[in-house]
Amino acid sequence: MAQGDGAGTGAGPAVEAFVARLSGRPWSQTVVADDGIPATWQALRGGVHLRIMSVPPVRDLWVLPADWVGFQAVAVPFDLMRRDGVLIAMRAEERPSHVRELLDGLPGEGGRVLAAHVPQEAPPFATPASAAAADRHASELCARQVTTAVGRGAAITSFAALDIPAVTVFTQTVRDEDLQAATAAISILAHHGGDAAVAALLPTLGLMELTQDGIVRQREVAWGLAQIATPECGPVLLDDFAHLQDSETRESVVQALERIAYQPAAPAVLRMLEKTEDPYLQARYAKVLASLRYAPAVPAVARICRSAHPDADILMWDKHWLGGERPEIALLRLTASWGQPTAGVRLLLLPYARTVSGKGCRIALLIENLGGREADAMRFMQGCGDSAFVIDGVDHPDTGAAFDGCFTIRQHGTWVEVCTLAAAAIKPGRHRLSYHAGVAVANEVVIDVVAAP
Repeated sequence: MAQGDGAGTGAGPAVEAFVARLSGRPWSQTVVADDGIPATWQALRGGVHLRIMSVPPVRDLWVLPADWVGFQAVAVPFDLMRRDGVLIAMRAEERPSHVRELLDGLPGEGGRVLAAHVPQEAPPFATPASAAAADRHASELCARQVTTAVGRGAAITSFAALDIPAVTVFTQTVRDEDLQAATAAISILAHHGGDAAVAALLPTLGLMELTQDGIVRQREVAWGLAQIATPECGPVLLDDFAHLQDSETRESVVQALERIAYQPAAPAVLRMLEKTEDPYLQARYAKVLASLRYAPAVPAVARICRSAHPDADILMWDKHWLGGERPEIALLRLTASWGQPTAGVRLLLLPYARTVSGKGCRIALLIENLGGREADAMRFMQGCGDSAFVIDGVDHPDTGAAFDGCFTIRQHGTWVEVCTLAAAAIKPGRHRLSYHAGVAVANEVVIDVVAAP
């Protein structure tokens, strides 16, 4: 049977080199086409189509250039793999494929998962020039091959799975009459981010009709902008926020305003807080006002709290209520005497109304993330790294720790931890406490410790 080594295929040196390496494996292979396009896929160019025969059944394999642009017109399960500078495609099977096992055992660079199927290496569209070329090819392909809403949906799904930055196609689909295709495009733009994605989504936010489909689209656009909005979006987002009718959309918009720290939005958010009776939305708006450090909001935030002077007992009461966004935390962020901001955070010690000696001796620690991205709470928690309580001027670095849940603090988020002081053996009486973790230092508090009953 004829053997093919891929020489002279025109698919590029990486494809030719990979096909040549395959020819040395313990199987029989033949080149079916040197410009082959995977079955059920559409593309403007192809790669080497191989037929592999090792053990039954016979498998078809396509070795494509890494920057190949195509979409699957018919939904047939495919395994896709990026490795050694090429893209490999073959039909997926319910049972593990012998060919897949042989490919996985092929010496060379590893890969990462593509479309939740198989390994792939880094995407080949990292440079502006390569991304622009992929965008042009995707647009040309869709102009030639896509004639229906179903086709548009299939195209953007495939482009997303292959990490193809088809920004023009995604942008054009945002206002597509097909809801499923439009929402998929919005989600993909939010994932990719960048100026082009923002420019595609921002103008559409306030243009959606108040129909069921329109509200769904509007929610998707608002959610996307909450992930990728830039400070320049502030005026448009604020104007839309004042006119939006859907509460879920408003919530995403206010999240975007919080993320970009758009201070002029604070009065409008306060008015919305004073109008709403939904406890979840009240807490959400209070959190945003705290992030914006809007002091005039203090009376309104205090009115929705269980206490105008929250202590650790209030704070730890059902701390997962409202998803952890307690209005009491917002009030403390606006009014409490925190430690100085350092290392992207600030720390607050908050005593319980009654502190007893012995095993029950404890205090609450709040960590606020002041940075522009997620923060690792572990760096500042009790017992982690260079942390210690300072009790009456003496360091107590080994007072133990009590962990609960995920240790990541979102941007503008807080972490609440109950710290045990049992190991410090604090005697009944009045004591001064502070806390430090690395260079971050909490406020100093005075506690009256009583003897345990």
